[in-house]
Amino acid sequence: MVHVVAAMVAVVSAVLLPAAANAAVIAPANPYITTFPPINGKTTTIADGPQLLPPNDENMLRDVTAQAALPPVVTHVDFITLSFTEPINIEAALWDNVQKFRPDLLSPERTRYADGHLIVAVNFDGGSGKGSFGFFSGDDVKQSAQLTDQARTQGVLAAMKPGMNAQHRAEGMAQAIRAIADPHIGEAALQEQEKANNNTTVAGAPLKQWSDPNHVAVTVWDGASKLSNTDMESLHQNTLNIALPSDVKSVDYFTFGNNSDSLNDTLQAHLKLYRPDLLTPDREKYADGHLIIVVGFSPHKNAIYGGEDVAQAVGLRDQQRLETLTAAPKEDLRAGRYVDAMIESVTAAANPDYQLPVDTGRKVTNIVATVASIAVFGGGLLSIIGVFIHTRKNRTRQAREAYNHAATEYGRIASSLDAIDIRANSLTSSFANDELRAQWEDVKQRFLQLHATMDSISYLADSGTNKQFYKNRTTIVAAREEATKIAQAEENIELLYNLEHGDHDARRKQLRRVRSDVYKAKLDAPTLPLRQECDALVNRLDALLENVTYPSFMDDFTQVLSDYHVASKAIREQAMPNVLDKDNRAVPRLDSYDWNVGLGHTDFIPYGTLSSWNSSDTASISSDSSGDSSGNYSVDTSYSDSSFSGAGGSSDW
Repeated sequence: MVHVVAAMVAVVSAVLLPAAANAAVIAPANPYITTFPPINGKTTTIADGPQLLPPNDENMLRDVTAQAALPPVVTHVDFITLSFTEPINIEAALWDNVQKFRPDLLSPERTRYADGHLIVAVNFDGGSGKGSFGFFSGDDVKQSAQLTDQARTQGVLAAMKPGMNAQHRAEGMAQAIRAIADPHIGEAALQEQEKANNNTTVAGAPLKQWSDPNHVAVTVWDGASKLSNTDMESLHQNTLNIALPSDVKSVDYFTFGNNSDSLNDTLQAHLKLYRPDLLTPDREKYADGHLIIVVGFSPHKNAIYGGEDVAQAVGLRDQQRLETLTAAPKEDLRAGRYVDAMIESVTAAANPDYQLPVDTGRKVTNIVATVASIAVFGGGLLSIIGVFIHTRKNRTRQAREAYNHAATEYGRIASSLDAIDIRANSLTSSFANDELRAQWEDVKQRFLQLHATMDSISYLADSGTNKQFYKNRTTIVAAREEATKIAQAEENIELLYNLEHGDHDARRKQLRRVRSDVYKAKLDAPTLPLRQECDALVNRLDALLENVTYPSFMDDFTQVLSDYHVASKAIREQAMPNVLDKDNRAVPRLDSYDWNVGLGHTDFIPYGTLSSWNSSDTASISSDSSGDSSGNYSVDTSYSDSSFSGAGGSSDW
């Protein structure tokens, strides 16, 4: 079975092999690519590294391309085959492959695919028989062929699917060209999409959608995997209970597990690729009617955006108002109450006189203080009282859910801790240094404290009332967070154990994590020798990816990290010399979700962590220099793309 996704799924690039020798071609600049002479204004190239396509299939693809009534802006059609064994984001894998082997498919600034190019790609794993496929293009082709329309995209993928499922890969790729040339493709896909609008996957993460002509529409995309189905439904129901301005037609929630330092850029790039319906036709602003709430988890950022009509209604172009709106969810975010945080963002946007809470309880006095002005805003007194009552009920329900989670995790940890402790004490690599062992001992001691906490609230399991759950919600949430941290420490010990004992998946995952960090460092490297050193480190990591079974793997990996530490330190000293000056700098601990193998080894700190600290310092300096003594948070409203000017902004949490 071939798996279909709009932004394909694959792995890091493989070395391309020569294409078929007997095809009629132009003498290529790259010997691994078959290039056919232009026909009807379109040049066809085929990069068939894994040799999935016989020569006759290559000729068929050339003929189909020549005959297809593609938009005139399409000057190049490029077919690419890959053969990888693991299902990760093919968009990133293809982009990496093109960066290495096909720079001719990139724009001059190498930030997007080149204008005039239509790219059809397929990945096939001969071992498992599984694969994936998709298509990409330059911005002019995307607009001209109406590939910004989600229904069109789904229609093209649906056309490709039968051939791919039958492993007739060339026919599946040809169908993509025929479908893109057909302006009617997409109508049936739209109908199917409407039937299954609550079971959609976008970029590997669930997208939930609720649409009712009598209520505001709600969408939730959980890229960070932080929300359960219950959480998503809670976002939906709570949003419907908020009295939003009439200009707001849809509230769209997003979470990102790995975002850039500019959450603005992260969201814009995501929308361009996966949710163009949230952008204006010229892609220069957010679409009217949309209020967009975003939370990023690495680094920690939160944001609020909106179309121009929504921006005017809720004040997204007013800097002081924007500071209040972005500050509203931070308390809940830091406490791990992500649903509450996002709802608080919308609640703040709906209330033009919203004031930041002065304590963790969100006392009634905070609400009463603004009742008079809110009552003027559409007679909202009863609405505010209703929201307060609903909030108490919601937090009681969440306290019950947190208790169930904490109790379940506590029971699981109690039964597995001894086994994990044995594994922790059996670790032999240099990564298991004294600091890591001390952190593990601390985790075990904290489990004893968790035991005492759970024992003190154990009566809630059988006979706890709503009042008791609400009264104990702070203790319950703290227990859930502690159980989550201890479980994370167990998971990280397990990861290191698996690395030492030859687990292929664990080794590949960790190598890619380090590889991504090296790439971040390269972007900041101020000199050519340092950039070249980063490239050399990437090549060494790629070599390890191909040889995860080597007996010397752990030694080789340790050496790469040590060398990377030297390179990243040199980059850090030039790019951000003061980033370690603060006394409160602390690398993620063993119980943190962003802990990484090698943290603390020879004082190693991932460059992504350093960059996040530096961004926070820069934002703090900017806030101080502006003379803001009110406690507001610095809000970033800028975009790397100077042509984009969407309303709203982001800040740290």
